[in-house]
Amino acid sequence: MGTPRSLGILGGSFNPVHSGHVLLARVARRSLGLDEVWLIPCARSADGKRLAPGDLRMRWLKAALRGEEGLRASGLELRRGGVSRTVDTLRELRVRLGGGVRLTLLLGQDQFLRLPEWKEARTLPGLCRLAVFSRPGVPAGAPAGFRARRVRAPLLDISSSGIRALIRADAPLSLWLPPALARDATLRRHFGKGA
Repeated sequence: MGTPRSLGILGGSFNPVHSGHVLLARVARRSLGLDEVWLIPCARSADGKRLAPGDLRMRWLKAALRGEEGLRASGLELRRGGVSRTVDTLRELRVRLGGGVRLTLLLGQDQFLRLPEWKEARTLPGLCRLAVFSRPGVPAGAPAGFRARRVRAPLLDISSSGIRALIRADAPLSLWLPPALARDATLRRHFGKGA
């Protein structure tokens, strides 16, 4: 596979990845005309959340994306280690891919509103375009000094924390997870009641 000319970046903990992540990546690729979207799990969460081991989260992500055209799991932040910062990832991608690749950072509206709190936030628009998805219950708007393209996507009230709660309750997961993950016993072992 060659270097894409236009690349969407969807970062997160993916703890675990769910159908909403895959759907948003698919919609962004199509509506923004991106060659590829890379889903990049963080090594360590900036807000100190306890995460499943990186190799497990990467395995789940690869399984969820199997057969998804133009969507790829990237271990870039896991290999780098430490607390994952978006500005560092974008700079690393610039070095690796060169200046000819158009980068688009994909964000939920909740993340977009908190963007000024991120490390070196003011440098982000110089490294990439910003594209934002609405989130249920999150007000519209933009932080001062930031502009983003709005991506129309279904409003899904689904989250990784909600998936973990379903697993602890031993509830069915097939509506919320890609088929390969709904059958993956490691999810229940890792996030179940005794974990």
